[in-house]
Amino acid sequence: MVAARLEGIADAVHDGRNGVLVETRDTAGFAKRVLEALELPPERRTAIREYTLSHFSWQAMADGYDRAIAEHLVRSPAGPQRR
Repeated sequence: MVAARLEGIADAVHDGRNGVLVETRDTAGFAKRVLEALELPPERRTAIREYTLSHFSWQAMADGYDRAIAEHLVRSPAGPQRR
């Protein structure tokens, strides 16, 4: 994956792990990186896909929210609030 280094995008594209970040407005650099990405061996493309799915799939995101909420409830001095 090749993406511009913009807020939000840089949170999802981990440079060197599941893609490459290019400075905004660097069209030549972007084109160069896309061509390089097209030449990646299949096993590297598979590793990139697996890393992305393990960190950013719907299930991974839901699990992250679940952990964050559970941690917040445990740390809350009043405990879980019921309505």
